[in-house]
Order: sequence, then structure tokens, then C-alpha cells
Amino acid sequence: MVSELGGRPVTARQWELQAADEWLAYRRDTNSDSAHFCEAVTRLIVRAVGENVGAAKRVIAQLGLTLSRCDELDFKEFDQTLAYALWHEVDRYHRVTQALDMLFERGALPIAKPARRLQMLEVGSGPAPAGYATVDYFAALGAWTQRQTAGFHSSDSVEVHTLDRGPAWRQMIHRLSEELLLVARSGAERPYVRRDRFFDVTYNDLRGFNPRELHNQTRDRHLDRMLESTWAEDGDGFVDFDAWFAVSDRQVAKALAAKAAPPSAYDLIVVANFITNEEMLQMLKPDVEVLARSLVPGGVLLILSAPGAKYTQIWEHIRELARRARLEQVVDEVVGAHREPATHALVASATINALRHLERLVPNAWTAAELPDAVRAEVVSALSVPASAPIEEAAARFGPYPHFQVHAFKRGHRAISLKERKRFSLRKATQR
Repeated sequence: MVSELGGRPVTARQWELQAADEWLAYRRDTNSDSAHFCEAVTRLIVRAVGENVGAAKRVIAQLGLTLSRCDELDFKEFDQTLAYALWHEVDRYHRVTQALDMLFERGALPIAKPARRLQMLEVGSGPAPAGYATVDYFAALGAWTQRQTAGFHSSDSVEVHTLDRGPAWRQMIHRLSEELLLVARSGAERPYVRRDRFFDVTYNDLRGFNPRELHNQTRDRHLDRMLESTWAEDGDGFVDFDAWFAVSDRQVAKALAAKAAPPSAYDLIVVANFITNEEMLQMLKPDVEVLARSLVPGGVLLILSAPGAKYTQIWEHIRELARRARLEQVVDEVVGAHREPATHALVASATINALRHLERLVPNAWTAAELPDAVRAEVVSALSVPASAPIEEAAARFGPYPHFQVHAFKRGHRAISLKERKRFSLRKATQR
């Protein structure tokens, strides 16, 4: 993308580097989406448990497992997803937001023009925290750029696709999106409108997942339907193949422009806390390589994980896969989660408010819950603060959140073949 700033053409990267300080200051001052999201997650957990002591006990029984043994869980039961969301949903939402800020600061955030929806895929994150964070981030960014007299105008719309095998995530995502709609109606007015909500898991398995093949198969089915009226049969029942060969590239482009098929490539692919051991990576290596090749020009593969020596070998393999896909690594950094006090308070408060509801139904359950000693001590300390006191007092009893690793790989124009460039140009010409 190229625009003008002060009468001079600038690239998206140049604009992001110049606008970063102003944008990040604006987002911290006016963006209330974090508070809305925290409220929606807490409300979902409280409503789902209700006044049912048995339900509260079932969620409490899953708290230790979903904190330290997520890789071993199948997430078939809704109670298990509630326990996971209590610990991780708001936390991961804010981690992804931090990573998007890092991309913007480095001039690497994918930007779509206002007429186009940004295409985003989230892989293996369960309740889609990256999807929700990306929708909120670009809604705010699009509204902010529309008020600028010069520079880029970004799309405020995101189409989210999610991929996860856990059967209960469908119910979780649907109910969380409903809560977000209710919170938006009852809360304070926002400076921009949220339009992009999603209510389901899009794909169920990374094994064999190939966006280009899915796109082509769906496009071809749509094209067949477009051509049905042009087919003719002679007395022997043979298809008039002249109709087939008369199909031009422009007609194919119209089928693409009809948006009848899923995207063949994405602006942003987020893989958060999913590839946690080398055995998993070796099993999914071909599929991860497909992901690395499933980016539009300027698209970013964003991978978040815990830091540490146990991940060193994994990252060496992923860098090699990215190199073969001709991606440029634009972020490689370990950062502290929720470093700003206000963000720490928001994340901790969402967890504490949900724990308070469980505590009311099952008093002193934490003494028997299978939690790490340090976590149990923080929970007991936070819950000892009276509910009548400001929530920040209880949140302060939670220690700093762990650091996490951010890797981002960007697809430059040099990685695009001449055939693909012609296809992109044809599609743009058809959409005009």
C-alpha cells in the first residue's frame, strides 16, 4: 500500500513508523474495549455457573489442569472451557494486543484499505482470544485513521477464521460473542462501532489444512453454478465443452470477487501457545509450512509462546520453515505481559471476579484444589480482600504475569510469483 503524507508518497511501513507514538497514545487514552472484553468474559463464567453448586465444583476441579496441563486436555466439556477462560482468555487477549502494538511500532502491522476486510486466521487458541483482540484493534485503528487528514486510512473490519479441535469451543465462542453484544448495548458509548463478531469455530484440524486448496475447491463449485445456464447438451447427452473453454480469466475473477470462497491467503495468521514441544512440531511441520506460505503480500505470521531453553530447538525449526517460505523475521523478542499497571489490574480483576463467584458457592475450595502453591497463595490473598474494597486492591495481590516470546514473520513482495501478481491485479481490476 502506498499513500501520501505531506504531498509525498509513503509506504505503509513508513507511515506506521511515523504514526506509532501518536496512535499508541490515542489507543491507551480512549480505547475502552479491554474493559468491555473483561466484563464479557466474567459475565459469561458467572452466568454459565449460575447458582449451581455442582457446576461451580466442576469448574473448580478443572482449574489446576487448565493452568498447567492444557496440552493433555481435549476440551470436550463446557466446564473445562470455562476454567480455561477464567485463567487465559483475558490474559491472551491482552498479549495479542501487545504483539500487535509491537508490529505497528516496527512498521510491520498488516494494513488493509477501508474497502476491504482484513483476513485473519487464529490457530489452536481455543476460545479465540487473538480473534477478539484483532477485531477490537482494527476497529479502533480504522476509526482513528479516518479522522486523520493525511496518511493512511485503514480498514476497520476483520474477518476472523478460527481453527481448533476442541468440541466445546464452539459453544464457548458463541456464548462469549453474545455476551460482548450485551455488554456493548449496556455499556458506555464508544467512539467507534464494532461490526465484526463471529460465533463459531471455522476449521477443526490443522492436519492437511490448506487455505489455497479450500479456496480453489469452493471457487470452482461456485463457478460451476455460474456456468450451468450456459451449458448445452446434444441428443446424446454430451456437454457442450465450447462453453467451458469460452470461460475467460475475467469470469474466473468475477467468481473470486463474488466472495463465495474462503480466502486463499491471510493478512494475519496468529499461532498462540499452540506449538509447545518438538514432537508436536515434527508432526505438524508440513502444515506449519503451509501456514507460512498462506500469507498475502505484506501478511504476517505471528507466533506467541512461553520463553525458555526448552523452546530453542522449536524456534530454530520454525525459522527454517519461514526462511524456505521467503518470510522476513520482523520481531524476535521476550516481553513482560501486561506491563502497564492499568492493564495488569484489568486482567487480574477479570480472574478475581470469576473466582469470587465460585468462592461464594463453594467456600474455601482452594485449600483442596489442585493448584500450584504459589498460585493458591495468590488466589487466597486476593479473595481475602473484601468485595466492597476497590477491585484494584485485590488485583494488586496477583504478582507480575509471566514473560512471553513474540516471533513475527512478514511476507514481502519478493516472495510473490509473477503468476500470483497477475492474479492479484486481475482481481483488483474486477472489483473496481
